[in-house]
Amino acid sequence: SDVDDFGWPKAPIEGGEVSEEVALEIERKRQDIIDTRSPSSFPKPFDKQSVPLKSHMTQEEYDELDYPKVPEEWNEEWMREQIEKERVDPRENPNLLFDECHQEFWFNASRKPYAKAILRSEQHWVGRRNVWLKQYESIEKGNQLREAVAEELEDCSMEVKRLVTPILHHKITEIALKTYIREAEETQIPLPQLLQDPVKLKELRGIRQKIDVGGDKAAA
Repeated sequence: SDVDDFGWPKAPIEGGEVSEEVALEIERKRQDIIDTRSPSSFPKPFDKQSVPLKSHMTQEEYDELDYPKVPEEWNEEWMREQIEKERVDPRENPNLLFDECHQEFWFNASRKPYAKAILRSEQHWVGRRNVWLKQYESIEKGNQLREAVAEELEDCSMEVKRLVTPILHHKITEIALKTYIREAEETQIPLPQLLQDPVKLKELRGIRQKIDVGGDKAAA
């Protein structure tokens, strides 16, 4: 057979004398086999159409949210060229000389300028997320408080209901009610009964009057 177990042409036997005619025939068969198995018809990796780099936000939106800025030259074309350089040039990408199990691989990765930019961006995102979570927690606690107070108001007098219900969503009312709930728990006095206290009623009337006169600004 002229081919090995894998279908490729066998190498000539060293030391054996082969006539020119036989050598030409061997070369012809060899070339025929190579041509039939040639990968030239397959698309080359670099001939594939590149996928544009996309983001879920525009640069203007990033700027509006105070994300760290990156150099203007770091555009889509620059990133393509940089990626291509790092695929072949150890001067651009020392990690071509290491595998990912090597500690130096990760040191090199973290030293890249755009890696540092990504890290700063992620840190900014984490900071924004933490602020949002605190705001969300505060809103949730406020909602829970208003739901609890709304249930307690069912047992209050009509005067207290008329005073509190329209202004229940304001921060100043929330702060006052937190104080009253804490006092009710400490003194073991039901909240509806505590709100009937003349001092508490006077405070609630003052809050209501302040909001009625000054609106949302007065309630802030």
